[in-house]
Amino acid sequence: MTSQREGLPPVSAAGEFAAGISQLVRPVLDLPYGGQAAAEIEADDRRLSSGIVQNPVMASHEIAGIYLNGAGEALHTLSEVLLRGNVRGRQEHPVAAPYVSTAPLARTALEYSAKAWWLQRPSDTARIRAGRALGAMRGDFTVRDAGEPGDPWGKVGAELERWASGQPFRVTKGEGKITAVIREMDPVHGEDHYGYLSDVTHGGPTTVLRIFGQTQAGPMSAALEQWARTLIAARAVTTACRAVADLRGAQLPPPWNDVIALGEHYAALWSAEYDAALPDEHG
Repeated sequence: MTSQREGLPPVSAAGEFAAGISQLVRPVLDLPYGGQAAAEIEADDRRLSSGIVQNPVMASHEIAGIYLNGAGEALHTLSEVLLRGNVRGRQEHPVAAPYVSTAPLARTALEYSAKAWWLQRPSDTARIRAGRALGAMRGDFTVRDAGEPGDPWGKVGAELERWASGQPFRVTKGEGKITAVIREMDPVHGEDHYGYLSDVTHGGPTTVLRIFGQTQAGPMSAALEQWARTLIAARAVTTACRAVADLRGAQLPPPWNDVIALGEHYAALWSAEYDAALPDEHG
């Protein structure tokens, strides 16, 4: 006798999953600065004899924390939309569901997570992360290094001092290159995921027609779409949280173990459900 394949849960479960992860972001940001992070901050404090009022290494941690907190907020709001938006996947018709609005929320979680990850990679030197922090404040995510050999902070220190003292600070527009950062964070799927969420968010004609077609295809198609957005956002937030914990010489708090395992389980169910749906929904 063949056992029945486990199906993807209703979209309400996606909302509960997203809510669970969003609640675990703050404990990661509250982890003490230990390991590599503590050593770098201490070394930089000793090095600051030129009157710089803002420790560049500490700035990279603080700015990353702002981004990661924003990613958690976006994920929490996504969970609220899924839980309160009358979405139940197979049980209810998807036309009345918040079908488009979840894409910008997932996109925000992905983008903010990527920025936090970019500022907290333990494999980068402290100088590189400080330079990236300065770039982030400008809206420029192409900065790769700071200062010159023998001059640890150079222009970065001077710019940070101006920023901290309230002097005018140049903000760059249109130089973000965030897609490249997301590609670095997730070389396999990142660019495709970000492109997909951006396409839905900006409402290109082809995307609008595709979304309308999926709302007519039935609840299962709508459920797959909502689950995909949730899993993309949750994976990004998890990746960023891991980077923060690693840099501080800590493990993710224990509740993360169950959440990560659950996410991997849901991702496997989604893949199986998507493969099974292909013959019916795509001819």
